[in-house]
Amino acid sequence: MEKAFIGGFALGLFLVAMVGYLLKKAGKGPVFKYDERQELRRGKAFKYGFVTLLVYDLVMGAAYSDGWPKWCDALVFQCIGIGIALLVFASYCIWNDAYLSLTEQPKKVTALLAVALLLNVVAGAGNIAYKGILTEGVFNIGTVNVILAVVLLVVMVQFLLKLWLDKRSAE
Repeated sequence: MEKAFIGGFALGLFLVAMVGYLLKKAGKGPVFKYDERQELRRGKAFKYGFVTLLVYDLVMGAAYSDGWPKWCDALVFQCIGIGIALLVFASYCIWNDAYLSLTEQPKKVTALLAVALLLNVVAGAGNIAYKGILTEGVFNIGTVNVILAVVLLVVMVQFLLKLWLDKRSAE
């Protein structure tokens, strides 16, 4: 793995942690309050996502140890599993009305999803332009942003569809 990627990843984690810490210390951080029904459904969604990741790791890990798949490196392999687990979690929350907290506004969540999607598309395009996403026929670390972009796109489409259906049924 390239030192630049590791350094960028570590710096990104550090910056996110620092901003979160500073917002929390200043008392300006977001306060997410869910009702009991939402808490229970989010817990169930987490359980489904976690079990999905475990099953993915067991099945694909066994296949990988037997020499398959040779189409991606180990990090990409794990990021695909994480993406699938996040999709399970987010999808369950969205369709069971447990995605938005009582204090969140749909427009802000949509904007956040759109910004995250755009950043991953730009980073993925940069990876493709800079060195490509294939190394000797194997998907490399440059694929991770593309995977995240797909996950965010699916979550955003589901979120917008659920908002539209809820608005339509309220009329």
